[in-house]
Amino acid sequence: MSAKLPPSQQVVKKINSLIERCSGEWLISKYHMPNGGGVIFVRALISSFSVCVFVYGITCLIDYFGDSTFYPEKSRPKEILKVFGVIFAATYATYYTRFASQWSYIANLYNQIKQTECAAKASINTDVLYQWKAGFIEDADVLHLSNKPPFATVIQSWAAVPEIRKKFIENTAGGEVRLQGIIERAELTVQLTKEKYPSA
Repeated sequence: MSAKLPPSQQVVKKINSLIERCSGEWLISKYHMPNGGGVIFVRALISSFSVCVFVYGITCLIDYFGDSTFYPEKSRPKEILKVFGVIFAATYATYYTRFASQWSYIANLYNQIKQTECAAKASINTDVLYQWKAGFIEDADVLHLSNKPPFATVIQSWAAVPEIRKKFIENTAGGEVRLQGIIERAELTVQLTKEKYPSA
């Protein structure tokens, strides 16, 4: 039975839940859809629609409680569409920039690990290396990139090493249950990729 949160934390939790719904983050946090162009486009639509609903609600309140001509009723739909367009463009650019930064981070992390393996050769500290690879798996999952084909194949390979699995379970929230979910999604991604690009 989970402990009851203090009132302040309950408020924070509800606000975070509202933001997650309005920003479309549930697509990647709940349904584990891989971050990318399609998800970014849908999230930008959801976010823009949420903002426009909020703006429309504010203008209706202004009209109801006062004689404001903030948005004349006849021109309101056009103004809302303009707001939608501006918000969509800004939101899409923001989400895509963030995605590009996350992709770059994970790719660079992988390259650093492989470079260290190649450079150190026999003198490498395997215990640290295993922990590093377990950290890569966790980072890929946190950034919703673990089921992207380039990273899914790496995760499938590294997660098969008992020492790496052990490091992940010992040092990561969610432990074995979380790791199993990551592996299953990675394996599914690899399988779908093979079906899409069958070998000759």
